[in-house]
This record gives sequence, C-alpha cells and structure tokens, in this order.
Amino acid sequence: MEKKENLYYALGHFAYAVALSDGSIQNEERKIVHKIVVDEVQKKNPEMNISEIIFNILQKQNEDIETTLNRGKKEFSRFKGGISSEMKADFIDVLYKVAEAFPPIEHAEEKVINDAKAFFETI
Repeated sequence: MEKKENLYYALGHFAYAVALSDGSIQNEERKIVHKIVVDEVQKKNPEMNISEIIFNILQKQNEDIETTLNRGKKEFSRFKGGISSEMKADFIDVLYKVAEAFPPIEHAEEKVINDAKAFFETI
C-alpha cells in the first residue's frame, strides 16, 4: 500500500468501529459503510481507489471495537504531525455519516466518534 492508502486504511478501521459499536454489522450496513467511506474519500481524492481496502476491513467480522480502533490508531500514528486539521475534520465527518446511515446515532457510536476526535488531537 502507498502511504496515502494507509491513511484511508486507518479511516476504514475507524468507520468499521463506528458501524460495529451499535451491534453486529449486517450485510446491508456493510454495503452502506463501504459506499460512504469510498464516496467521501473520492470526493477529496478522485484518483484514490480504496474500495478493495475498505471491503477487506469490512470482512473482518470477528474483530471487536477496541481491536479495530487500535488498528486504526496504529496506522494513523504513522502520520503524526502530517494530518491537517481539515483532513481530521473530514475524517470525523465520515464517521458521523457512517453513524447517521442507520438513525438514530446511538450512544455507543457517539462514544467511538468522541474517542476518534480525542485521538486526532494527539497526532
């Protein structure tokens, strides 16, 4: 994977954790999460094809939220100091779109998003 792809790989883990936080991910939810992340990334980076990366993340059905978040944090940490405030805000927007895909936003989803926000403040 190229360096930029690793950044979106990390975002995919965060999105997966948000989707997983309100219970198991159903097939329909998996498709919607995949579409949201891919569409949002391609709005900012039309040349970036991360569809396969996100698909592979969403296939990890046996991972729990903490493991998934930690994988994302580990990847994001590689970019410490190299992620702009605007990009961090875009990533948080993606996480909210994932949470809003199946309203209402649950407390557990909000908790994961808040954890992501707090983490972004450290990098």
